[in-house]
Amino acid sequence: MAVAFTVLMAFGTAPTPLWPLYEARDHFGATTVTVAYASMVVGAAAAFLGLGHLSDRLGRRRIIVPALLVGILASVVLMVWRDLPGLIAGRILNGAGLGLMASTATTYLHDLHHEARPDRTGSVLPGIVATAANLGGLASGPLIAGAAAEWLPAPLITTQAIFTLAMAGCLALVLSTPETVDLELPAAEPPLRFALRPGGRRTFAAAGALGAF
Repeated sequence: MAVAFTVLMAFGTAPTPLWPLYEARDHFGATTVTVAYASMVVGAAAAFLGLGHLSDRLGRRRIIVPALLVGILASVVLMVWRDLPGLIAGRILNGAGLGLMASTATTYLHDLHHEARPDRTGSVLPGIVATAANLGGLASGPLIAGAAAEWLPAPLITTQAIFTLAMAGCLALVLSTPETVDLELPAAEPPLRFALRPGGRRTFAAAGALGAF
Protein backbone atom coordinates (compact mmCIF):
# COMPACT_ATOMS: atom_id res chain seq x y z
CA MET A 1 0.00 0.00 0.00
CA ALA A 2 2.85 2.35 0.80
CA VAL A 3 4.46 1.60 -2.57
CA ALA A 4 1.19 2.37 -4.37
CA PHE A 5 0.85 5.62 -2.43
CA THR A 6 4.39 6.62 -3.36
CA VAL A 7 4.01 5.81 -7.05
CA LEU A 8 0.75 7.68 -7.53
CA MET A 9 2.05 10.76 -5.74
CA ALA A 10 5.20 10.62 -7.88
CA PHE A 11 3.06 10.46 -11.00
CA GLY A 12 1.36 13.68 -9.95
CA THR A 13 4.58 15.72 -9.86
CA ALA A 14 6.42 13.90 -12.66
CA PRO A 15 5.58 16.47 -15.38
CA THR A 16 7.44 19.25 -13.53
CA PRO A 17 10.72 18.96 -15.51
CA LEU A 18 8.85 18.07 -18.71
CA TRP A 19 6.95 21.33 -19.16
CA PRO A 20 9.66 22.93 -21.35
CA LEU A 21 9.35 19.91 -23.65
CA TYR A 22 5.57 20.29 -23.79
CA GLU A 23 6.04 24.01 -24.55
CA ALA A 24 8.41 23.23 -27.40
CA ARG A 25 6.20 20.47 -28.78
CA ASP A 26 2.86 22.27 -28.61
CA HIS A 27 4.11 25.87 -28.94
CA PHE A 28 2.38 27.38 -25.92
CA GLY A 29 3.60 29.81 -23.31
CA ALA A 30 3.94 30.13 -19.57
CA THR A 31 0.27 31.00 -18.98
CA THR A 32 -0.90 27.83 -20.70
CA VAL A 33 1.63 25.79 -18.74
CA THR A 34 0.27 27.24 -15.52
CA VAL A 35 -3.31 26.36 -16.48
CA ALA A 36 -2.35 22.83 -17.51
CA TYR A 37 -0.31 22.28 -14.34
CA ALA A 38 -3.01 23.68 -12.07
CA SER A 39 -5.80 21.68 -13.69
CA MET A 40 -4.70 18.71 -11.61
CA VAL A 41 -5.99 20.54 -8.52
CA VAL A 42 -9.53 20.54 -9.96
CA GLY A 43 -9.61 16.77 -10.18
CA ALA A 44 -7.88 16.33 -6.82
CA ALA A 45 -10.25 18.64 -4.95
CA ALA A 46 -13.35 17.09 -6.52
CA ALA A 47 -12.26 13.54 -5.69
CA PHE A 48 -10.99 14.39 -2.23
CA LEU A 49 -14.07 16.28 -1.10
CA GLY A 50 -16.73 14.40 -3.04
CA LEU A 51 -15.59 10.78 -2.94
CA GLY A 52 -12.81 10.28 -0.42
CA HIS A 53 -15.16 9.67 2.51
CA LEU A 54 -16.74 6.71 0.72
CA SER A 55 -13.94 4.38 1.82
CA ASP A 56 -15.61 4.22 5.23
CA ARG A 57 -18.62 2.58 3.58
CA LEU A 58 -17.31 0.86 0.45
CA GLY A 59 -13.95 -0.26 1.82
CA ARG A 60 -10.41 1.03 1.48
CA ARG A 61 -9.48 -1.15 -1.50
CA ARG A 62 -12.61 -0.09 -3.38
CA ILE A 63 -11.28 3.46 -3.35
CA ILE A 64 -7.56 2.74 -3.78
CA VAL A 65 -8.08 0.44 -6.78
CA PRO A 66 -10.10 3.04 -8.73
CA ALA A 67 -7.47 5.64 -7.78
CA LEU A 68 -4.80 3.54 -9.48
CA LEU A 69 -7.06 2.80 -12.46
CA VAL A 70 -7.76 6.51 -12.91
CA GLY A 71 -4.02 7.15 -12.69
CA ILE A 72 -3.38 4.57 -15.41
CA LEU A 73 -6.11 6.13 -17.56
CA ALA A 74 -4.56 9.57 -17.05
CA SER A 75 -1.19 8.25 -18.18
CA VAL A 76 -2.67 6.65 -21.29
CA VAL A 77 -4.51 9.90 -22.15
CA LEU A 78 -1.25 11.84 -21.82
CA MET A 79 0.46 9.37 -24.14
CA VAL A 80 -2.13 9.13 -26.91
CA TRP A 81 -3.89 12.54 -26.86
CA ARG A 82 -1.02 14.84 -27.80
CA ASP A 83 -2.85 18.16 -27.83
CA LEU A 84 -3.47 20.77 -25.16
CA PRO A 85 -7.01 19.46 -24.38
CA GLY A 86 -5.53 16.00 -23.90
CA LEU A 87 -2.86 17.39 -21.60
CA ILE A 88 -5.46 19.17 -19.47
CA ALA A 89 -7.77 16.13 -19.44
CA GLY A 90 -4.90 13.90 -18.39
CA ARG A 91 -3.93 16.27 -15.60
CA ILE A 92 -7.51 16.45 -14.30
CA LEU A 93 -7.70 12.66 -14.27
CA ASN A 94 -4.33 12.55 -12.58
CA GLY A 95 -5.66 14.88 -9.89
CA ALA A 96 -8.76 12.75 -9.41
CA GLY A 97 -6.60 9.69 -8.80
CA LEU A 98 -4.45 11.61 -6.34
CA GLY A 99 -7.51 12.88 -4.48
CA LEU A 100 -8.89 9.37 -4.08
CA MET A 101 -5.52 8.03 -2.99
CA ALA A 102 -4.62 10.82 -0.56
CA SER A 103 -8.01 10.70 1.15
CA THR A 104 -7.77 6.96 1.85
CA ALA A 105 -4.16 5.75 1.83
CA THR A 106 -3.10 7.05 5.25
CA THR A 107 -6.16 5.56 6.94
CA TYR A 108 -5.64 2.27 5.10
CA LEU A 109 -2.03 2.10 6.28
CA HIS A 110 -3.18 2.64 9.87
CA ASP A 111 -5.83 -0.06 9.46
CA LEU A 112 -3.36 -2.56 7.99
CA HIS A 113 -0.83 -1.92 10.73
CA HIS A 114 -3.50 -2.36 13.41
CA GLU A 115 -4.57 -5.69 11.92
CA ALA A 116 -1.00 -6.93 11.64
CA ARG A 117 0.13 -5.59 15.04
CA PRO A 118 -2.98 -5.28 17.25
CA ASP A 119 -0.76 -5.12 20.33
CA ARG A 120 0.84 -1.85 19.13
CA THR A 121 -2.11 0.48 19.45
CA GLY A 122 -1.07 4.09 19.08
CA SER A 123 2.11 3.31 17.15
CA VAL A 124 3.48 6.22 15.13
CA LEU A 125 4.87 3.89 12.45
CA PRO A 126 1.86 4.06 10.07
CA GLY A 127 1.96 7.87 10.18
CA ILE A 128 5.68 7.90 9.47
CA VAL A 129 5.26 5.47 6.56
CA ALA A 130 2.36 7.51 5.14
CA THR A 131 4.34 10.75 5.39
CA ALA A 132 7.39 9.16 3.78
CA ALA A 133 5.27 7.72 0.96
CA ASN A 134 3.50 11.02 0.37
CA LEU A 135 6.50 13.35 0.45
CA GLY A 136 8.86 10.76 -1.04
CA GLY A 137 6.51 10.29 -3.97
CA LEU A 138 6.14 14.03 -4.55
CA ALA A 139 9.93 14.39 -4.53
CA SER A 140 10.76 11.34 -6.65
CA GLY A 141 8.34 12.13 -9.50
CA PRO A 142 10.40 15.02 -10.95
CA LEU A 143 13.60 13.05 -10.35
CA ILE A 144 12.36 10.11 -12.41
CA ALA A 145 10.94 12.31 -15.16
CA GLY A 146 14.10 14.43 -15.22
CA ALA A 147 16.26 11.33 -15.63
CA ALA A 148 13.99 10.16 -18.47
CA ALA A 149 14.25 13.58 -20.14
CA GLU A 150 18.03 13.53 -19.85
CA TRP A 151 18.87 9.98 -20.88
CA LEU A 152 15.90 8.24 -22.51
CA PRO A 153 14.36 8.71 -25.96
CA ALA A 154 10.93 10.33 -26.37
CA PRO A 155 10.74 11.36 -22.69
CA LEU A 156 7.14 12.62 -22.91
CA ILE A 157 6.04 9.11 -23.87
CA THR A 158 8.66 7.15 -21.97
CA THR A 159 7.88 8.82 -18.64
CA GLN A 160 4.17 8.01 -18.97
CA ALA A 161 4.98 4.43 -19.96
CA ILE A 162 7.19 4.01 -16.88
CA PHE A 163 4.44 5.19 -14.57
CA THR A 164 1.77 3.17 -16.36
CA LEU A 165 3.74 -0.01 -15.73
CA ALA A 166 4.51 1.02 -12.15
CA MET A 167 0.85 1.74 -11.37
CA ALA A 168 -0.21 -1.54 -12.96
CA GLY A 169 2.23 -3.37 -10.69
CA CYS A 170 0.90 -1.46 -7.69
CA LEU A 171 -2.62 -2.44 -8.65
CA ALA A 172 -1.64 -6.11 -8.31
CA LEU A 173 -0.05 -5.39 -4.93
CA VAL A 174 -3.11 -3.57 -3.60
CA LEU A 175 -5.45 -6.33 -4.77
CA SER A 176 -3.46 -8.74 -2.60
CA THR A 177 -3.96 -6.68 0.58
CA PRO A 178 -6.83 -7.44 2.97
CA GLU A 179 -9.88 -5.22 3.26
CA THR A 180 -10.04 -3.52 6.65
CA VAL A 181 -13.55 -2.07 6.61
CA ASP A 182 -16.59 -4.01 7.78
CA LEU A 183 -18.68 -4.02 4.62
CA GLU A 184 -21.72 -5.09 6.64
CA LEU A 185 -22.09 -1.57 8.01
CA PRO A 186 -25.83 -0.77 8.30
CA ALA A 187 -27.09 1.07 5.25
CA ALA A 188 -28.92 3.55 7.46
CA GLU A 189 -25.64 4.91 8.81
CA PRO A 190 -24.26 7.37 6.25
CA PRO A 191 -20.49 7.69 5.73
CA LEU A 192 -18.96 10.78 7.26
CA ARG A 193 -17.78 13.48 4.89
CA PHE A 194 -14.51 15.31 5.28
CA ALA A 195 -14.61 17.49 8.38
CA LEU A 196 -12.18 19.13 10.77
CA ARG A 197 -11.73 17.74 14.24
CA PRO A 198 -13.32 19.82 17.02
CA GLY A 199 -11.03 22.74 17.77
CA GLY A 200 -8.96 22.24 14.62
CA ARG A 201 -10.35 25.09 12.57
CA ARG A 202 -7.83 27.67 13.78
CA THR A 203 -4.84 25.39 13.21
CA PHE A 204 -6.07 24.40 9.78
CA ALA A 205 -6.70 28.04 8.81
CA ALA A 206 -3.23 29.05 10.01
CA ALA A 207 -1.59 26.24 8.02
CA GLY A 208 -3.59 27.17 4.92
CA ALA A 209 -2.66 30.84 5.24
CA LEU A 210 1.00 29.98 5.68
CA GLY A 211 0.88 27.75 2.62
CA ALA A 212 -0.74 30.54 0.60
CA PHE A 213 2.04 32.97 1.50
